[in-house]
Amino acid sequence: MTDESGRSHRASGAELGDYHAFGAPVVAPVAGRVWRCEGTIPDNPPGGSDTRPGRNFGNHVLLRTPDGVFVLLGHLRQHSLAVGAGDWVEAGTPIGACGNSGRSTQPHVHLQAQMLEDPGAPTRPSHLRGVVVRDCAGERGDFRLAARPRQGALVTQAAPQPALAGALHMPAGRTFALRDEDGVDHGFAVELTLLGQFRLTTATGASAAFEERADVLAFYDRRGGKDAALDAWLLALGVCPFAGVASRWRDAPPADLAPLAPFQRLALALLRPFGASLDSRYERTWDEATATWRQTGHHALTLLPGVTLTVDTEAEIDPVAGCVAITLSRGTHRRRYMLADTGRRGDVGVAALVVPLAPPRARAA
Repeated sequence: MTDESGRSHRASGAELGDYHAFGAPVVAPVAGRVWRCEGTIPDNPPGGSDTRPGRNFGNHVLLRTPDGVFVLLGHLRQHSLAVGAGDWVEAGTPIGACGNSGRSTQPHVHLQAQMLEDPGAPTRPSHLRGVVVRDCAGERGDFRLAARPRQGALVTQAAPQPALAGALHMPAGRTFALRDEDGVDHGFAVELTLLGQFRLTTATGASAAFEERADVLAFYDRRGGKDAALDAWLLALGVCPFAGVASRWRDAPPADLAPLAPFQRLALALLRPFGASLDSRYERTWDEATATWRQTGHHALTLLPGVTLTVDTEAEIDPVAGCVAITLSRGTHRRRYMLADTGRRGDVGVAALVVPLAPPRARAA
């Protein structure tokens, strides 16, 4: 752990307590069984190292995941372990504190995935899920669903922002309608299937599945016939991290979601007969003037050298009402959908509800 100036310690760094990482909580990065652990090895003074046989990783916890992979966390602080062999832990469970034990010259945590249970066994590739990555201090954060950061990158947990997560929450039974510029309403409803899958459905029979996790809302598995309003929604909101510090991210939705002209669809079918994905790049900022998040997306597909299809989207997300407007643009083609009403379906003992909404605040020119 380093501060704004890139230093890992305060004062002179002569004492372990000077280091920002020393004593910081260490949590389980994955769910699994504590296969073995050690917590009695003394911490080295700064600059020291314990090179005795069997002490390489110092105090450590070895987890075995349900799919048989072992995950090792080493150089933990002496007497800090909060788990024991045989314990089951979930991702995020506290297991100890950062120390300077074993072959370590300053407090840090060693993390590796490995195929066998012996500490130091051959490693296997691994990645971090749901993180914000910056290549240098002060740069805007890129949200990654899965990341293998480069050396020197700054990585932080994509901690959800409650207001944003609440605005995009989509419980079963929720209904809402988007009204286009011709005054036509396009109804949506959230359904929970018998297999436990959440789907966003429309009156036309089109639908898409989605997952709402603690850190992200993500849509996939588009089914059914044509529905321009649903496709606009999926392009504008296909992947939405809930982290307030996540200002940029990428996705690869199917090209069929784009509002293509007939000749473009024909070219797509001929040149990409097995399907194609858009290169979608998103950015999100907070607009003080309208008190909404503005999430823009630029979606591109290169069919031939010099022939690229592009579509732009913008979603306006209100902290209370959720997504209140979506704009989709392709060349001179522009379509805007505004939230007309929201509510819930009736159920046993629960009355149906529809709340008409005032048009969203006009965007400043």
